[in-house]
Amino acid sequence: RQEAFTVLARAFKMTDGTVDDLSGFADNNLVAGWAVPGVGALVKNGYVKGDGNLLAPEDNITRAQFAVVMDNMIKQYIT
Repeated sequence: RQEAFTVLARAFKMTDGTVDDLSGFADNNLVAGWAVPGVGALVKNGYVKGDGNLLAPEDNITRAQFAVVMDNMIKQYIT
C-alpha cells in the first residue's frame, strides 16, 4: 500500500507529509522512511483514512481500496 500511496502522492506533487501526520495510526512505525512524505501527505489531506487505527502500509492494496483513494483525490477536479 505504501508504494501505491507514494506513487500517487508523487504524481499529484504531494510530498510534504511528516511522521506527525501518521501519528493517528497504531502501525505508523511500519511506514518506510522513504514513504513517509507521500503517505503522510495523503493522510494529511484526507485522501487515505486507513482501517480504524491501522494504515497497513506493508499490505497489498486491493483494486477497491485503490479506487477509493483515486476517487478521493480526483473528485475535487470533477464538477
